[in-house]
Amino acid sequence: MAGETTITMKGKVFTNPGARLVKAANRALLDVAVMGAVRVQMQMTGVGRGRVSGHLRGRVAGHIVSSLHAQIDAGEARFGRNEVYARWVEGVDKRNKTSRFKGHFFFRNVRQWLLRGPKEVKELMQDAIYEAFA
Repeated sequence: MAGETTITMKGKVFTNPGARLVKAANRALLDVAVMGAVRVQMQMTGVGRGRVSGHLRGRVAGHIVSSLHAQIDAGEARFGRNEVYARWVEGVDKRNKTSRFKGHFFFRNVRQWLLRGPKEVKELMQDAIYEAFA
């Protein structure tokens, strides 16, 4: 999907992070991505969410794609590409402009939640930093 959320850490220790800090930050980022994926999946259940086959919901996952970079997607990291209709369900496909269905915006909602800096995410990052220096 077309959105990126950045978590910025500043200070002397982050200008040239050691291997322990990078490993701990990657673990925390994976935890944040998985937490976000679960929130996307939770939105996909319930009344008014279309035919509930669970196929798209089963494709949603959080992954580390490179060092210090995590992503929540609809199958790209595990299967090589996102599920074909995921863009349409999200509401970012060109077909959404011409159809009655404007999308559910599952990923956008989670991105907005992450941008607000929820307490759970701050705690995960804080715990990772403490772990790196313990």
